[in-house]
Order: sequence, then C-alpha cells, then structure tokens
Amino acid sequence: MCAAWQRAVRVRRPFVDAGCPLVAAGQPPDDYQWFRRAHEPNVMDGAEWRRTFTGRYGMTLHQARGMRRARLLTCLALTAAAVGSTTHDLAAQAAPPAAVTGADREAVRRAVLDYVEGFYEGDSAKLARSVRPEVYKYGFFKARDSTTYAGMQMTWQGFFNYARGVKQNNRQAPPTAPKRIELFDVQDQTASAKLTASWGTDYLLLAKYDGKWMISSVMWQGPNPAPAPKQPGS
Repeated sequence: MCAAWQRAVRVRRPFVDAGCPLVAAGQPPDDYQWFRRAHEPNVMDGAEWRRTFTGRYGMTLHQARGMRRARLLTCLALTAAAVGSTTHDLAAQAAPPAAVTGADREAVRRAVLDYVEGFYEGDSAKLARSVRPEVYKYGFFKARDSTTYAGMQMTWQGFFNYARGVKQNNRQAPPTAPKRIELFDVQDQTASAKLTASWGTDYLLLAKYDGKWMISSVMWQGPNPAPAPKQPGS
C-alpha cells in the first residue's frame, strides 16, 4: 500500500494524485454517498477500500471516477474513428466509376472485330493492332471421335503463323462466316466481351494501353463436333 494513500486515510482527507490530469482539483460534495461507511467525502477506511478496490491501487473514489471517465472518452474516440473510417470506405465504394464514352465501346468492338477478321482474312495487320504481344489464349475442343475435351494454347506468334497460312493457301473465310460480338462490360480502363465465330466461342479480356484498346486474354471453347453422317443401310 503506498505511503501517500496511508497518509490520506489517517488524516481523513481526500487523496488526489497530481500525476492524474483527468482528476479535477475539486471534489463533489456527495462522494460519500458512494460508500456505506465513508467518514468524510471521498475517504473510506482501509477495510472498505480493500473490499471495493481489492487493495491494488491507492486511489480515492474521485480518482476512480476520473479513470472511468478516461476509459469512456477513449471508447468514444475509438468508436468515432471506426465510424469515420467506415463512412469513408462506404463513400469510396459508392463513388460512381469514371464515365465511359460511346467512343470507348466502339473502340472495344473494333478491337474484337479486327481480331476475328484477322483470322478469317489472314490479315496480320489487323491482328497486330488488336492483340497484345503478351496475350494468353487457351481453348478446349473435342475431336470428332472423342467424347472429352482437349486443351490447346495459342501464342502471339501462332496468331501470325495462322494468318500467314490462310493468305498463302487462299483459305479465307466466306463473308457469311459468323462474327457476333457481345460487349459484357466496358469501363474506362478494362473491358470484357464475347465473340461467336466459326471455330466456337471466345471470351475476351481487353484493356486500354496508351489510349488504345487491345486484347490481352482469350479463353475459347470449340463447338461440339457434328456427328458423322450415317452410312446407307446402317
């Protein structure tokens, strides 16, 4: 038990530690009402003190009240900070995205159209202006005599090898070849689209690079192979 607290009990005078800035200099006159056996305002005997505060801290009621006030202020400050942070996060989430212009949507559509026409026509220039060199293209297809899908990756160089083969062998697709384009989502920096072509369905991811929309990723699935024609008499 600290000596200062013992002195305060002996002389029946309030003990207020000058090192506690949250304790007011004056004490309320009704402090004694907090204790059943208080002799003077803010003072109790040692037995009552130990039963009340377990003898761990040499504090009077006025100091204990100050500590409760400090804990309350701390809780209020932390709550206010948490509410402020949550409000800021919600406001950021609710902020509308940057405006997307009709020109952006048309540029995305044009990039996908250049991509499919580059393959159909064997036009390397259209592929070069619509596809990024680091493009990742992977697809699944079923062979005619198989019931399971096989996977295949196509590199950027493979795009141009294919286009060169189409042109050299004069194997351009007919004008009626499907090239249906659906824009799933177009934002101010990224976009996604779906292409239905003669080889199947492509799902494309695009981004704007130095102001130009280009394809960076493609996942495709080939159509189910047509069943082999039945032989006469089968």
